[in-house]
Amino acid sequence: MSKKTSLTSTIVLAAVLKPATETRMYHKLAYTLQRYFREATIYSLGAPFQMSEAISSVIPLTLYTQGRRHLSRWWVGLTFLRYLWQLKPDLCVICAVELLPWAVLYKFFHRKTLLVYDVQENYAANIRYTSTYPTLLKQPLAWWVRKVEQTCSYWLDAFWLAEHCYQKELSFVHQHPYVVLANKFLPPPDFRLLEKPTQGTHQFLLAGTIGESYGVFEAIAFIKSLHQIDSRVSLNIYGYCASERDRKKIREAVQGSPFIRVLHLDTPLPHLKILEAIQKADGVLLPYRPQAHLQERLPTKFFECLALQTPMVITHNPFWEDYLKEYKTVAFFIDFRQRNDLSSFYQRFQQHRQQEVVGGSVSKDHLFWQSEARKLTDFLEKYFTR
Repeated sequence: MSKKTSLTSTIVLAAVLKPATETRMYHKLAYTLQRYFREATIYSLGAPFQMSEAISSVIPLTLYTQGRRHLSRWWVGLTFLRYLWQLKPDLCVICAVELLPWAVLYKFFHRKTLLVYDVQENYAANIRYTSTYPTLLKQPLAWWVRKVEQTCSYWLDAFWLAEHCYQKELSFVHQHPYVVLANKFLPPPDFRLLEKPTQGTHQFLLAGTIGESYGVFEAIAFIKSLHQIDSRVSLNIYGYCASERDRKKIREAVQGSPFIRVLHLDTPLPHLKILEAIQKADGVLLPYRPQAHLQERLPTKFFECLALQTPMVITHNPFWEDYLKEYKTVAFFIDFRQRNDLSSFYQRFQQHRQQEVVGGSVSKDHLFWQSEARKLTDFLEKYFTR
């Protein structure tokens, strides 16, 4: 990006599989952009969305309505290109890798349009290390994704990174200005923080994205073992599982265990519902598998649970343990597969309510999106003018 540009007309943000009102794209990025470019009209494109999550200043539009592996996903770019031609954005923020070539193609005809790639995932690593795609497809798909990112990067103007580790994992981001915007907590409008009860409910929660790759079966086995120590312990599974095979296996795994309730699996949930469930839980399970591509990522749930003062039970990971060392009273690390010395863990977990919930010297402001919004505003101030 060689010179500053005035943006006062139209801004488009676009994803494919995530709803048009997805938290990062819509409530964090789009809303922050709207507060900076007050005269701009902002559109958010994505999967079907809940109108209850929409805010008046950002217009959500449906871009894609099918599943992850549906054939129509191959030509979603044509729909995206049609939207670009109609809306004629001054700034386009791309939040899905398959939209990059189409955004670059549009820029060939509209040279003044600025393209920003919001890198929410290391997509090639995700494909390589998770079970989302068949084994035979993993390597060629991962290669194709990385090649698309590298090739398109020459025509992009800036990068926004959701994780600090992407600076070293993705060499192509160093070609243009970039800023790290972590997925810190942003309370939805009218969201109320509830006072935590002094007595625990013994109810744990597994929420958000659910699946074998996210440790759901380790969580179920963990709760079954913990239930043998304390029969009051229960688990609510509340989120979205994209895999029909995993949904069937989950329901089979909890049969005969009435203390494990599958509350929602089949469709995406509004983010507000997830936050409400986190707030009510006695503890949130984060049984992420110890895979190489996850080692230095900071899950959004860390910030949400800390801000909502809900304890977390997390897979051992030296990087996470160091990052959360200021929050020892709400961050408990275990091996979900070995589950050694559960009695000692449960005793420590029960004692947390007698201590300060968010301890240490780190300010709670560190947990909220406002700190990242200031970084984004500084970035816009440096590379754009109003």
